[in-house]
Amino acid sequence: MIKAFNVLEQKCNACHQKKKPSLLFTMANMNTFAFSIHKEVFIRKKMPKGKDFPLTFEDEEALKLWLKSQDIGE
Repeated sequence: MIKAFNVLEQKCNACHQKKKPSLLFTMANMNTFAFSIHKEVFIRKKMPKGKDFPLTFEDEEALKLWLKSQDIGE
């Protein structure tokens, strides 16, 4: 969960802070957004937007492992 949060904080919050400050991820709320994160990152492939904060293989693996712990995803 810590690794997944680090991804959300570094790759997602960096953009959300400017464009959608109401959707900042925290350790307290990240599980609430798990399904939406799965959908936008892995199904629709719409996040992260742009080329400023691309996800590495390790980032994706950290998110997948966390999502699996939430019974979402693979």
